[in-house]
Amino acid sequence: MRDCIMNENFKQNVAPGATPEEGFTRLNRIMSLLRSDCPWDKKQTFDTLRPLTIEEVFELSDALLDGDDTKICEELGDIIMHIAFYARVAEEENRFTFTDILNRICEKLIRRHPHIFGDERVNGDEDVKKNWEAIKLTEGRKHSVLAGVPHSLPSMIKAYRIQDKVRGVGFDWEKPEQVWDKVQEEITELREAAAVADTAENSVTNARVADGVTVAAAVESFTADTRAEIAAEATGNHAETTDNRAEVTGNHAEAIGNHTETIGNHAEATGTHAETTNTRAEAIKTRIKDELGDVFFALINYARFLGINPDDALEHTNRKFIKRFKYLEDKTIMQGRSLHDMTLDEMNVYWNEAKEQE
Repeated sequence: MRDCIMNENFKQNVAPGATPEEGFTRLNRIMSLLRSDCPWDKKQTFDTLRPLTIEEVFELSDALLDGDDTKICEELGDIIMHIAFYARVAEEENRFTFTDILNRICEKLIRRHPHIFGDERVNGDEDVKKNWEAIKLTEGRKHSVLAGVPHSLPSMIKAYRIQDKVRGVGFDWEKPEQVWDKVQEEITELREAAAVADTAENSVTNARVADGVTVAAAVESFTADTRAEIAAEATGNHAETTDNRAEVTGNHAEAIGNHTETIGNHAEATGTHAETTNTRAEAIKTRIKDELGDVFFALINYARFLGINPDDALEHTNRKFIKRFKYLEDKTIMQGRSLHDMTLDEMNVYWNEAKEQE
């Protein structure tokens, strides 16, 4: 009854807070009201909220890339709302509270900044990062430097975080030139693997052709021999009895059966050869995938040495490509044409126009 009265009073007084503290209090009361009165909010769980939270993080990422402060503020609010939502669900299940969340992060920040809240001395941000990683290893069950890297991170961001974390314990190159040499080494290995794949593909094609020719020649040879045999029998043995002709026919049928079996054995051998070839092709494909992954990993590492976030760089290129392609599409529509009917050279005219306008 008391909660109902509080909720009714709050509905009449939802004015914005003047301080962060008042704002947090207001948000918590709103979430409490929604969980008690809204059919959709009452149904939500950690599992149903998770994909929505991920979506909100990506929307914040878009806003940050756009540099739109209004959107950034809005998306940050959505994420804070999700945190309050999780906290409210957890509190209802007696797991933890919003206060627990805030206290825990505050304690972590104090513990991992001994140069601020203790007597530790540092000479720059690199010392701070090394201390941070060293302190993490003493906490809980995380006995590996890489234990804090989420498994579900996108691959490029994960690679960047892995490299940054091992750098904190000294496992890193000393100069950008060394990293670039590694990039070139990995590219060479990728090209070699791709060359092996091309050679193998040509071999498979040639083998298939050869097998086809062999079978066809065998069948043709058998057909020619059979015709000659039948002609000889018809000429030399025309006077033989019906029984003798039957015996010849039986022997001939046996010969046909034996020859057919030979062709069948050859086909079986060809199938086994094809299976072996497919297994080899899969092994080659796996090697190419490994080498390509090594190239990406080395390039991401080189980007880190250049002080460039590779995910930001790739997203910049994605947006640039989309902008140019939309220009191409718009120009095509203005002329009443279709991209499907244009040559690549014609498309490149508009593509280059788009580049010139950047």
